Amino acid sequence: MAPPALRTARRPRPSPLKPQTPSPPKPTPPPQNTKQENWAYDRATLYSFAKHYESGEPLPEALYGRLKAAKTYRAATMMCARGF
Repeated sequence: MAPPALRTARRPRPSPLKPQTPSPPKPTPPPQNTKQENWAYDRATLYSFAKHYESGEPLPEALYGRLKAAKTYRAATMMCARGF
């Protein structure tokens, strides 16, 4: 007979009275980097700190427009590349 420390533990048997139903899958939260990146597209948040380091001028409106446009640049191409 093996010593008690080397014996393998037995799993409890499922109860014949309770049907074994799988639990529903838990919803997955969005990736952490997505949460951290989306704040940059909120105009009020971005303009609260996006200032020139010497002059203190706010971010130019044209540059903010380019930032917003770059968010979806080639989005459809990347969808096709993934193969849906």
